[in-house]
Amino acid sequence: MTGCQSDEIKTTVINPDVTSAKEWFDSNGSNLESLKYTKKIDWENAAISIEGEAKTIEIPLMLFDNTSTNVIGDTDYMTYMSLLFISNKNEEYQIFDIIYTTKNKNINNGKEFNLYKTDSIYSGYITIQNSKNKIIYSGEFQNGQHIRYHNRAPIQNVTSKYICTYYVTVGPITTCSNWSWVPDNIPVPGVPYFPGGPSFPGGQPPPVIKLDPCAQAAKMSIDGKDPVFLSAKKNILNADPKIEHSITLTRRNNQLGQIAMNSGGTSSVKVNTNWHGSFAAMHNHPNNTPLSAGDIYTGITLNVNNRNFTTSYILTGGEVYAIVITNLQAAKDFAAAYPADQIPGYNPEFPDVLFDQLQILVTTFGSSIDGRTEAMSVILNKYNAGVTLMKQDSAGQFKPFNTKESILPNGNKSYTSIPCN
Repeated sequence: MTGCQSDEIKTTVINPDVTSAKEWFDSNGSNLESLKYTKKIDWENAAISIEGEAKTIEIPLMLFDNTSTNVIGDTDYMTYMSLLFISNKNEEYQIFDIIYTTKNKNINNGKEFNLYKTDSIYSGYITIQNSKNKIIYSGEFQNGQHIRYHNRAPIQNVTSKYICTYYVTVGPITTCSNWSWVPDNIPVPGVPYFPGGPSFPGGQPPPVIKLDPCAQAAKMSIDGKDPVFLSAKKNILNADPKIEHSITLTRRNNQLGQIAMNSGGTSSVKVNTNWHGSFAAMHNHPNNTPLSAGDIYTGITLNVNNRNFTTSYILTGGEVYAIVITNLQAAKDFAAAYPADQIPGYNPEFPDVLFDQLQILVTTFGSSIDGRTEAMSVILNKYNAGVTLMKQDSAGQFKPFNTKESILPNGNKSYTSIPCN
């Protein structure tokens, strides 16, 4: 980081939350290197956001002229910085330095633009340093969307690492098909709901979440009538019907949002899970095929990668179905005990021990999409898969498929559909 320096940092403040942060800052100080290049901390233009249970306060920094960073070598990029305060219930703060590196001259430090309001207008890079000046996140953005991790240095330092972002399983062998660089090890706690950082406030590993299928269906029924949900559905149905399309849904401050649509091939499509607030994705089946084993295993993988990402909506046969991971640990155990059979060039399928049972159940419930979905629900319940299948009815209400198998005294099998109360 380079630029002119000064010993004076001028400050003014208005908002009570900002006042509290400033008092803490004045009492505790900070060793953030960005302050060496700051002529004013612009407290009066602070942006306050509620992210889950955490309150964030972002304060723009007015930098000395010609201040730049080594985030990117292109001199056409401009540098903007801010301080990010994250408060806890005891009004104690974590402090981070946010570095925006962009060619967009319309970006300026102020309330209308901050870490949680990049929306679709921001292209460039975002880098986050913690109070020890360690880089805990650096990513490239296009149109407000994280597209990849970023590391300018050609030689990785000892704390940098690569992680696998996409696995491919063929038979008993699982290999990584896409490696991505990740910055220095993220300390606990970190920045909430942001790519590269923890998904939950406070930075602690999230607890094992068990969702009640009926309660979740009620929440999904509300979402299903939201204009954002309806818009995402319309956008997919209006796209090329011969290939799959995917739109990720986000929730921040109890508001639904959607990010740009991905288009794939005839039987697969990329799903974005690394945008803050992402919790579900919607995609279509071009040939109106039923829910597949591949959809189930993909839904589990998405939830493993992002513990907020529990739901996959599927548009097929003129209806909306959903796969919901209601118990992630059970789902992981199921996938480990019954890994997908994967033949190159074909979609993943259940292993024979489950596939054979599913085919028998289809003779009972029928080969329609609903029939095959109910048959699949029997398998998922029988093997405690932690996965619930749902369908949206004509009134817009999501109803779980909850069909259980039991053995009668004479040895025959019976099936009971258990509705929500």
